[in-house]
Amino acid sequence: MKDVLASPEARAQRSAAAKLSQGSAEARARRGALSRRAWVDPENRARQSASRKAAWESEELRSRQSTSRKKTWADPDVRARRSAGIKAAWARRKAAKDGLL
Repeated sequence: MKDVLASPEARAQRSAAAKLSQGSAEARARRGALSRRAWVDPENRARQSASRKAAWESEELRSRQSTSRKKTWADPDVRARRSAGIKAAWARRKAAKDGLL
């Protein structure tokens, strides 16, 4: 079953479904409003900050992140897309800096 869910077709289908449900302007606006409202509350803000700090101090999390990044970067397709995205971003930045945009 796990192999079926990991297939490129299944991954593309899940990705498309997520983009439809979570990528809409309404969904982004709703998440943004909730995030802004939560961040304004000082107690919630302190709790979130402490939680994030504690999570990143976890050696297990750091190890899993490192392993995940290495595996992702080792995939030639992912590496090519990410490199192209980085180059495009640098080109946009340079164009904006030069006043071309």
